[in-house]
Formats: sequence, structure tokens, C-alpha cells
Amino acid sequence: GGNTVTEPKRELVVRHEEEEEVYGRILRELGNCRLEVFCFDSQTRLAHIPGRLQGKVWIRRGDTVLLTLRSYHPEKAYILHK
Repeated sequence: GGNTVTEPKRELVVRHEEEEEVYGRILRELGNCRLEVFCFDSQTRLAHIPGRLQGKVWIRRGDTVLLTLRSYHPEKAYILHK
């Protein structure tokens, strides 16, 4: 045998429409905790990985993430959950 690692099932986090949250798919990593994300509302945005997720959650190209939009910069967002 080899190593058999079973990942625990994660609970689905549902978006809240009133809080300006959208789902998106990672297109590419830009460095410095920034990512280019294609959101499910057909817009491409610049997303930032907050410090609470850095080093704890690995986010790669093709992953689906939950984003919260910035009210003062609609073309930018923060990643809430992977």
C-alpha cells in the first residue's frame, strides 16, 4: 500500500445575496496573495486571500471559491471560503 489520506467532508457555505457575495473560479495566481477570478456573474475580478486563510487553505487554479465584493471597488473582491 501507499498512503491513504481521507479528507474530512466540508460543509457547504451558501452565499448571501444581500451581502454582495458571489461564487467564482480561479483563473490564475498573480502572486502576493492575489488571484484572477472569473465570477459566476460573468465578470473577471482581482481577488485577495485574507491573512486568516493564508497558509491554512491552499487555493489553486480551477478551484471554486466564495467571494465578497468590495463596495468601493466592484472589480475587486476578498475570498471568504474555498
